[in-house]
Order: sequence, then C-alpha cells, then structure tokens
Amino acid sequence: MNETEFHNLLDRFGADLSQWPADRRRAAEQAMAADASLIDLLAAEQLLAACLPDLPPVAAASADLRQRIMALPLAHPRPFAAPGLPTELWRSMTASWRQWSMGMATASAAAVLGFVLGYGQMLPPMSGTEMASSDNLVTMLNAAADYDTADTEQAQ
Repeated sequence: MNETEFHNLLDRFGADLSQWPADRRRAAEQAMAADASLIDLLAAEQLLAACLPDLPPVAAASADLRQRIMALPLAHPRPFAAPGLPTELWRSMTASWRQWSMGMATASAAAVLGFVLGYGQMLPPMSGTEMASSDNLVTMLNAAADYDTADTEQAQ
C-alpha cells in the first residue's frame, strides 16, 4: 500500500482504523510499520476528527443577508458592450464550420487516395511466375463464372 492509497482510505473510512475493512486495516498497519510518515498522517487525521465536534455550529444565513446578496447583481449590473469587429469576424467564420469541415475531409480523402494510387505505380513489375499464377487465377475464376446449377443437375 502506498501513501496515496492510504490517504484515500483515510478519506473514505475515517481516522478510526477499527472502522476499516479487515483486509484494508491489516494492509494499512503493515504500511505504517514500513513508513513512519503514514503514522504521522493518521495522527493528523485523528486530531482533526477529535477537534471537529468541539467547533460551534454554524447558524443559517439570515433572510436579510440573503436579500443583500441577491440584490448585488441588480445594484451593479454588468455593462453590455456591442460586439466589435473581431467578434463579428469570428462569428462569420464559425457559422459555416460544417461546410469547412466537410470540404477539408473531402480534400484530405482525395489527397490520401492520390498518394496511395501514386505510390502503387512505383511498385516493381511482376515477374514471369507471378504473371503465370495470376493468369491461372483468372482462368479459374472464368471457369467458376461459367459454372451453373443446371450442370450439377445434369451430372446427377
């Protein structure tokens, strides 16, 4: 168990180790035996937990305070400035962002396709054996295309 894990467990289960799950408590005790800074961290959390109940309760805000806070925006309104030239330029450029994005996607696709097709032309030519095997493949495909189910019925 590292310090971050120990700190997260302190936040989750509190400073009282007896409230922790048994497996996590054993791991925390082993980690505290190995690292003294974890003992100091636990002591600080226990001190904080002991001090919190002694603090005076916080009273709810009065109705007068709430009204004064809510009146602040009305008493000090923000001035509204008419949009200037940079704002108008930005709005006009971003209004048609879909057209720009579709155009850029189309241009990018065309560039990639052109690169792939252009790169494919730079491949070395096929050798004689590769040509023969591709001719055999074409012959086999043509024979398969001429094959019909009627031929099977006649064979039976």
